[in-house]
Amino acid sequence: MAELPNRNEPLLKAEQFEHEELPRFKKRQELTEGEVESRDLLSDFILKLCRAVLQSSYYSPDHPQARKVADEPLTALHRLDKAYQEYNFVVASWLDGDVMALEGIFNEAIPIDQLVGGTAGEHFSKKLCDFCRRNRLVS
Repeated sequence: MAELPNRNEPLLKAEQFEHEELPRFKKRQELTEGEVESRDLLSDFILKLCRAVLQSSYYSPDHPQARKVADEPLTALHRLDKAYQEYNFVVASWLDGDVMALEGIFNEAIPIDQLVGGTAGEHFSKKLCDFCRRNRLVS
């Protein structure tokens, strides 16, 4: 009969994990060609996810457009680089108010408007934050 592990010891010790520091966030001008392509895929996913969440109340569940709106972020997610495996959307407080930010890809939480860029990024960041607060998704 196999021995059971001691409950006072962790199953995996800290040195068993490979720890890599997350990269710092770079502005678009600083990115290499490969990084630009990867960032564009990330931006596309965020944009489509925000759009789907915000448009979810426009259509009834059986409406054909509801299915299209739900499928777009999933398609974009499948195209993302495997380096973006674990991340969170968080509410970040900045000088101009609360916005949605992405955490876990860079060494600090980055507001969505910096990732998506332009007025779409600003619009979706604040709208998504408001949506999450209204629906009690923010703890």
